[in-house]
Amino acid sequence: MEARPTLPIQGATIASSIITVSGTATGPVRRVTWANATTGAFGAASGTNSWSFTVNVIQGNNRIKVSAMADDAQDTRDEQELTVVASHLQ
Repeated sequence: MEARPTLPIQGATIASSIITVSGTATGPVRRVTWANATTGAFGAASGTNSWSFTVNVIQGNNRIKVSAMADDAQDTRDEQELTVVASHLQ
């Protein structure tokens, strides 16, 4: 099982204080969650094998972690981290 963020790309520079992160997950996925390590915000994504969420970001680097939990007895988890740079926020 693997969670794979596809948008925005790793290291992208954005000019908005709210972004949509989307991606895919392989295997039988029960849920996908996210956390912005920079701001402390977290939540659940919409969807499982194809998922998305919106997240508030602050000026500078924002580390966003995406976690997919498998629908199996072991609660297998895959985590991916994405860093986006927010610049010129208004």
